Amino acid sequence: MESVEQQRRDMISACYSNPNWDGKDNAEKRNEYLRELNRHFNSAITAIYYPEGPKAQEIDWSNPFFAAHKREIARTKRLFAEAQGKTMQDVIDDEKAKEDQFAVDQSDNGSGNGQVRKRDYDQEIPRNT
Repeated sequence: MESVEQQRRDMISACYSNPNWDGKDNAEKRNEYLRELNRHFNSAITAIYYPEGPKAQEIDWSNPFFAAHKREIARTKRLFAEAQGKTMQDVIDDEKAKEDQFAVDQSDNGSGNGQVRKRDYDQEIPRNT
């Protein structure tokens, strides 16, 4: 692995020391070359550590830390499914509208007027001056 890293550093140094890459025409080509070079070396290093491919992590869903996160995973998957063909701002606006509607429904208390009741911590506190 160390020799692969050394070879990567040598090739990057050679790329920057070659004056043929310095012109305006080749500046973007050099960036593309370096991206491909890094991608190649990253895959070579991965192959060194995991010859059969990277192993999938086993998640213990009975662990409280992961169990709490399970709801967020489901919510994220739902949002990605709803986002097909929409901009992210549209998805965020839809989610905000659902949250606002839920707040109205929760504070309605059967009065039917649909007004949001102020919570105790939203109330202004009168001050004696």
